This record gives sequence, structure tokens and C-alpha cells, in this order.
Amino acid sequence: TMAFTTTTVPTNLGSTLVTNIETNATESEGVFSGQNKNMYLVEIDNSDNTHITYVKIAKDAAVTVGTSDPHYIFPVPAASTITYAIGTGIEIPALSFWAVQEAAVGGTTSPTNPVSVKILLT
Repeated sequence: TMAFTTTTVPTNLGSTLVTNIETNATESEGVFSGQNKNMYLVEIDNSDNTHITYVKIAKDAAVTVGTSDPHYIFPVPAASTITYAIGTGIEIPALSFWAVQEAAVGGTTSPTNPVSVKILLT
């Protein structure tokens, strides 16, 4: 006999999908603010670039690329699509995000080609 377990899971993981198919060093600022949401999934498509891209997410309604500290940095290798799953979710009171070629906070160089970013929230 095989041992197994069953677990009841929520019917949907998220209720809001934020999509920007042309993410670059110009921030998508204040996507929402003044309300708590949980971030569960971040999908980044860097297929059109021959360099690593860093998508930076801040829990702030307003940011300045190259100056503002992101709360999360998601690296994506060249010519790749990566999905980051956040099992229990991360509570965020606001959302701003951008994409650059540098990992450092001061990075301001846009990807050669824009990247697609999808963020699943509830």
C-alpha cells in the first residue's frame, strides 16, 4: 500500500494579475497603494535579451529608479523566462516595479529589449 495525504487548497491562488509587457528602467509606479495585498507569483520573460535582467519590486507607492531601495530583486538569465512562486505570499501595502541590467540599487540601465512582468496578488 502507498501512504498519501490529501490537503484542501484554496480555489484560486490570486485574484489580481498585474501585467506590464514592456517593463524597463521607467518604473511602473503606484500600481496600487493604501491597501494590503499578498504577492504570490512573479513571472518574468527575458527571452528577447542576451543579458541578465533584474526586476526590482518595492512596497512603495512612489520610487526613483537608481535611488530607491527595492524590497525584492528577481534576477532572470538571458533568453529565459522564470516564474518565482512565493508559497505563503508576501504582504505588500503598495506596489512599484522596474527592470534594469544591474543588480545594484544604483542601476538605471534599461534592458536592451523590454521584459514582460506578471505579478499575481490577492
